Amino acid sequence: TYFRHIQWGTRLRKTVVPSDSGYLTTEGSEKTMGDDDSVISMPNDQSLRNEPTLMLTLADEFSKELARQKTEYDKKKCQAHQLKVHLLQQLGETENQRAKTREIARRTHDEKLAKMEKQREDARRKMEN
Repeated sequence: TYFRHIQWGTRLRKTVVPSDSGYLTTEGSEKTMGDDDSVISMPNDQSLRNEPTLMLTLADEFSKELARQKTEYDKKKCQAHQLKVHLLQQLGETENQRAKTREIARRTHDEKLAKMEKQREDARRKMEN
């Protein structure tokens, strides 16, 4: 399409004219043997009158394409934000989980030490008696 060329920075400088077959074609694209004038069958002032219409159509298509791309960009931006929030939430949960795990490990360790201390104390008492 025309704006693919606009997007990549190349320009199409062709005038759209009616051909013998009745379809609009670009100048020079439909030449018949021995009949060079068949391509430019439209009078000059008529083709100049159609040029702004063509440009308006192209501008309209271009703005539709830009709007579509902006919508796509906004959608992707929103998805990226949601993913970021989700990952931060998971990270927070992971940190909380780690803190809980550390707390449990510390408590278990303290309980084990207390139990060993108590056993030692009991053993010492037995020895004294």
